[in-house]
Amino acid sequence: MKRMLRELLRKLAGFPLSAKRKVKWIALTTALLLAGWGIGMLLFFPASSLENHLENEVATQLRGNGSLDLEDLSLRLPLRLAARAATLRVKRLPATEIKATDLEISPLWLSLLGGNPGLAYDFKLFGGNTEGFLRRNGEIHLKLENLQLALPLREKSPLGIAGTIERGELSAQWPPRANSASRLNLTINDMRLTGLEAIGSTSGELKLGSLVLQGAGMGNAFKIDRLESRDGQLTATGNGNLLLTNPIEHSRINLAVTLKPTPELDPQLLELLGMFVKKDGAGNFPLHISGTLSRPQAQ
Repeated sequence: MKRMLRELLRKLAGFPLSAKRKVKWIALTTALLLAGWGIGMLLFFPASSLENHLENEVATQLRGNGSLDLEDLSLRLPLRLAARAATLRVKRLPATEIKATDLEISPLWLSLLGGNPGLAYDFKLFGGNTEGFLRRNGEIHLKLENLQLALPLREKSPLGIAGTIERGELSAQWPPRANSASRLNLTINDMRLTGLEAIGSTSGELKLGSLVLQGAGMGNAFKIDRLESRDGQLTATGNGNLLLTNPIEHSRINLAVTLKPTPELDPQLLELLGMFVKKDGAGNFPLHISGTLSRPQAQ
């Protein structure tokens, strides 16, 4: 395109046109060239080969523990990749299949001028909105809004967790580095523990109300400053620490939680809770959670 513009300028120099008309001709021709380039990109964009490349790259990064399937990958101007749907399958996660729709990815244009380019993304997930950006150095920014969750606690477990992520924000770098800061804010409404029929409860679910989780960290150390659920049949407060490692499921957790039953709690569940956790003098149930994220242990 640069060569064509230079040739155009050379030819225009020989015409008896005013400077103003030359500028108009150059602007018009440049616009036509850009339009032709854009149409050519849309018509001959190698969607199939790029789709295969992205799916193979994700499989490589997951080291055989998952896969990505893209549907109807296409190019939209100005330089945005779009897909009708993307399904991520990851082993050892409670939700072994995560499907996003209306996916769009575009460059962070100013970042292309430096040594740490990035991509912005947005898509629909669990009926809500997800957006953010990531950079080459592993910097991640994520925003969640109105996601409808209904996930098993563990793969093939009859017990599950349900609720609505009203809002969530995550800023981090992965894998974490010594000087990388991280921050998490999460609010989940109408949170429920489901599938309790499997452990003999007649109520079927435990209403946990609204959950607020806040934390921040530096490097591999992450501190949970606030863990609080309220307006449920069982309320909870807690705090603790995470020692982050890659892969993340091997990260170690050290969390202290105090469970406080309310009069609305099913007596069967209260009795069952007392079989696993010793009640303190105030009638609450102090709980210590340790181990790894993939294999937590409660004491």
